[in-house]
Amino acid sequence: MAACSVAVHPSVRQTPSISTKHLTKALKRFRLHLLADVGLKPSTTDNYRRMLSKLLRDLGSAAPGHDALREYVAAMREAGYSHSYVSNVCLVIEAYTAHQGRCLCLGRGKKPLPAPKEPLSEGEVAVIMAACRDPRERAVISLLAYSGMRNEELCRLRPADILMDTRQVRIRQGKGGSGRLARISGKCCTDAAVYLSEHPRGAQDWLFTSLRRGRQFEGATVRRLVRRVVARTMIQKPVHPHLFRHSLACNMLSRGANLFAIRDQLGHADIQTTMIYLRSANSRAAAQYEMYCPSYS
Repeated sequence: MAACSVAVHPSVRQTPSISTKHLTKALKRFRLHLLADVGLKPSTTDNYRRMLSKLLRDLGSAAPGHDALREYVAAMREAGYSHSYVSNVCLVIEAYTAHQGRCLCLGRGKKPLPAPKEPLSEGEVAVIMAACRDPRERAVISLLAYSGMRNEELCRLRPADILMDTRQVRIRQGKGGSGRLARISGKCCTDAAVYLSEHPRGAQDWLFTSLRRGRQFEGATVRRLVRRVVARTMIQKPVHPHLFRHSLACNMLSRGANLFAIRDQLGHADIQTTMIYLRSANSRAAAQYEMYCPSYS
């Protein structure tokens, strides 16, 4: 089927002109290519597949032409879609056209710096920890707060990953599939040990599971746990698991840690990512100005 000559606005739902059979076949081949040939993780592959499905339905073809694809991307940018979403769609287009043997390269543009988020102060984190009512809640909050790991990294932890002797936690599959060792405090080790004493696990079992069915924690489970604990406090700002990661970086920076130490702790591939936290360190910048400001009077 020929590609549409006029771009379909991404925000407008169109009547699909591509047959379900052709669409399913194209998506199945593309998913197999990503898993077997490119080596992407299943979760990433499924995200690519969903975005490609929408794109092919919008354009009404399993093999849209380069002009139609460029116009599609241009329409998204003109409609004000986020930089991240448009970039992800571009990645899908490039991967799909390369898979078809007619690779199309698209521009990304400079990624805008995210607006600084208000971190949790050390006192606020202490209040949240004090609001935990059982060792399970305390172990989850403690690991998030002291290690700075991501939500999905916490869900993949096993008891063997908590290295009590060296006060570290092994993160096997971080962002991009990379692994790392993150440091944790003695207090965090104690919280994990108390939890494991009440909820014994084999070394290769999941560290955190649901209480009723014993299923591995999911990201939504951690978010609900954090909301439940924070609701017992007077903290009004929205708190989610990733905010503990952000807060650890800002609080380490305020205490004088250098960016390279923070980068290693958080597992950033690029120091530029770590430098984002400098924008949230207004109090430290003000204090340093007051300390080093010359006197002209």
